[in-house]
Amino acid sequence: LLAQLDVARKVFQVNGGGPSCYAARPRLMSTLFNAIAESREIEIEVHVTEAGKTTPQRFHPHQLVVQPPKVQLLGFDAVSAEDTPPRLLDIARIEKVTPLDTTFVRRILRDADGAWE
Repeated sequence: LLAQLDVARKVFQVNGGGPSCYAARPRLMSTLFNAIAESREIEIEVHVTEAGKTTPQRFHPHQLVVQPPKVQLLGFDAVSAEDTPPRLLDIARIEKVTPLDTTFVRRILRDADGAWE
């Protein structure tokens, strides 16, 4: 995975040192990495309750944001309007990721000041 990161730095925004706790989830990280690099829609199951209930969602992943101790997935719900802001999902809450055969056109992200990147 580290070799892939060197090749595709545009997929990640890294602030500070990297958390090592995600090294135990290499398949999840690899699946997210590939989906972002290929602009491939994914179906994710996110842990939403203390009882362990998950909810499936279709998602357009754009970037992995590393802010120790968290790694978050930045992207858009697949059915969201064009002007809908992106969502940040803590990948520790993601139970399952399934890449789909559907690709999407990447949206332009705005920075913290609302300017286009």
